[in-house]
Amino acid sequence: MYALALLVAAGLYLRELVTGTTDVASAAALSLVVTAIFTVLLAAMARGWFTGRRWPRTATVVWCLLTLPAIWTLNTSNGLLVAAPLAVLSIAGLLAAMSSPAADLPEDTVH
Repeated sequence: MYALALLVAAGLYLRELVTGTTDVASAAALSLVVTAIFTVLLAAMARGWFTGRRWPRTATVVWCLLTLPAIWTLNTSNGLLVAAPLAVLSIAGLLAAMSSPAADLPEDTVH
């Protein structure tokens, strides 16, 4: 879900750059690059979940924890209507990742 939202955001930044409607082209370009990178990373994480891998568990927990301060900032600047759905999505992702089984790591053997 986040990856799709970031893909839309990247498209909006690209449109601003192409049409010249941005005030600061370098800021829009940097935002485009950052959102594109995070889109790819989140899509890889989603693919890992859908293919049954266990490595996305930690990445999901980290992502959800990192989004909470950003959501709090959105709450103070844009209001509860923007922040509440994102908070619900982030907390649901955190709970889902925490309830998934941890990776089975091989036991250390002393030789």
